[in-house]
Amino acid sequence: MAASSSPVITVSRKEARTQYSDVVVDTLDQDRKAAVSTDAVLKLGQTEFKVHKCVLSLQSDFFKACFSDRWDSKDDRHAPGINMFINR
Repeated sequence: MAASSSPVITVSRKEARTQYSDVVVDTLDQDRKAAVSTDAVLKLGQTEFKVHKCVLSLQSDFFKACFSDRWDSKDDRHAPGINMFINR
């Protein structure tokens, strides 16, 4: 019986990294929309957004500071027009 051979697909490292990044971002967004694994809530006016702290921290020095030990209160953090509540 001859072994079947599967086609080999070659992609560049950059292309593979981009595809993986897209999958990660899509998965995190789906989880956020379903409130799965979210660990903070941003409240803007009456609208609440369930978020991933790691995603916000990676994209913003402000949020990185909010989620670090540099803030006095861990439960309720305020910026102009924004309330943040950290899930435990």
